[in-house]
Amino acid sequence: MGVPIPISRTISLAFDGSDIKSLGQTSSSYDLGIRQYDGDVIDWLPDSQSDVLMTRLFLPEGFRDNPSNIARTKRGVGVVRLNVKTLSATTVEAPRDSVSDWFSDGRGHVRLLGLWEVSGETYQTGRIKYLYRTPNSRDWKALTDFVDLRDFQPLGVDAVTNSLYSVRRYQGTDALTRIALDETRSETVLAHSDKVNVDRLQRLGESRRVVGYGYREDPDHIVYLDPEYKSLSTALSSALPGKPIITFVSESENGKKLLLFAGNNNDPGRYYLFDRATKALGELVPVRPDLIGRAAPTRSVSFAAPDGTQIDAQVTLPPGRSAKALPTVVLADGSRLRDSGGFQWLAQFLAVRGYAVIEPLYRGYDGEDKWFREKGYSGWSTSVSDLSAAAHFLTKEGIADGQRLAILGRLEGGHVALMAAAMDPAIYRAVVAIAPITDLSSYKADWSDYTAGNRVRKLIGDAELDASPVRRASSIQAPVLLVQGTVDAAVRNTQSREMDEALRKAGKQSELLEFAGLDNQLRDSDARRTMLLKIGQLLDRTIGH
Repeated sequence: MGVPIPISRTISLAFDGSDIKSLGQTSSSYDLGIRQYDGDVIDWLPDSQSDVLMTRLFLPEGFRDNPSNIARTKRGVGVVRLNVKTLSATTVEAPRDSVSDWFSDGRGHVRLLGLWEVSGETYQTGRIKYLYRTPNSRDWKALTDFVDLRDFQPLGVDAVTNSLYSVRRYQGTDALTRIALDETRSETVLAHSDKVNVDRLQRLGESRRVVGYGYREDPDHIVYLDPEYKSLSTALSSALPGKPIITFVSESENGKKLLLFAGNNNDPGRYYLFDRATKALGELVPVRPDLIGRAAPTRSVSFAAPDGTQIDAQVTLPPGRSAKALPTVVLADGSRLRDSGGFQWLAQFLAVRGYAVIEPLYRGYDGEDKWFREKGYSGWSTSVSDLSAAAHFLTKEGIADGQRLAILGRLEGGHVALMAAAMDPAIYRAVVAIAPITDLSSYKADWSDYTAGNRVRKLIGDAELDASPVRRASSIQAPVLLVQGTVDAAVRNTQSREMDEALRKAGKQSELLEFAGLDNQLRDSDARRTMLLKIGQLLDRTIGH
């Protein structure tokens, strides 16, 4: 079986969807290599109507039988100034091998370069060295030594302050810092939490100026650094029904009009156009018009795990029903199945069908939190304990019927859901695992040829036998639904197939639902509809309404 690799293409098109053009290097039957990516736009060049700065993967050509003097010879990732209408391109930064990133300052100047560290076997080690330029200089200077990409990640260069915004590992979590791109290279911590990780910037305008930042654990809330946008977001949220989360999406060239999104856990949201001069706010389009007025109510809770650790969670309840002795689903997926505004479509689906849903931020919930980085898969029992504590919490509150509990998880959450069903077989009456990691030995082997292979090996450690659900199939009593895409590069579909086979051999109830050509995101309406139908059928017959 071949190794799945992601492939993408960058295109331009007219406003009406016509005139589609590919912006990458033209493919050739003589290309010496596989062109996985065309590149990314790194600067929209506000002073130009048709040009952008774009990274480009250059592949040389090889003519085995008839060598040619006009064959392409450049190799690596460079930067071109590209006219998206004519496709004429001028090389701004010559391609280099082992380039991880190029960053521009939003004004047409390339200011940061990342270079992969390569082992003696020519594998990328997962460590990157960053070089920077001072304003009006073409000379590269060292900004960092080789650093693990999990410990340091550049986010963007700000020309106004001549600095680099970045995420750096700081006191156990990812903090937002700002580094001066001058001889001092002084670094300031702008935002840090001992519980959650900063993971992105909020940037606006063609110059991509920084106005705020966000946390991984709260994928929709933006903390605004810019006082004007902070004030505006508060005012707009108060003015709209339900006080939704406000996200500024874009602004007009003159900055007078803003495109914004407003939504929250109870509302799939709408897009609006705001006129700064007239203060007029006009609705453009709802995101999910069929769900207007039908969303289930949500609320935040906190409970104590057996060791006393406080676990935050979100509870979604069936609309129009008394919150007493409800069939309940423990959702082990962190926050990654949310739409903009915090709307969790899977939790909403379950709640509207009559199920209470609790979604705890359990330790290890997404493979990125502080606890998981330190413990890895050897700490699986703590993750399971946190999930069980969530079920017990709702039962004690009288919301959940303790005899009608199910668990559902995806990726790492799918792994923990299966382990929970094996460790606490008397608790759960049904299990759903979407793209789960089931055999840590084969999972480690699957990643051996990738840059993240070293990290995966470290996280697994010596837990591959003890923490593999496929080896605990005989302990699982509840019926299991496994959902998997067939071209998933993150978790191979063999993981679900092996689990399904192990369960069946152990005489357990198992159903494997595979979707050809999709990965673990299942970005296909028909696939998601089928998956939800199967989940609903399983829950209806096991824990009922």
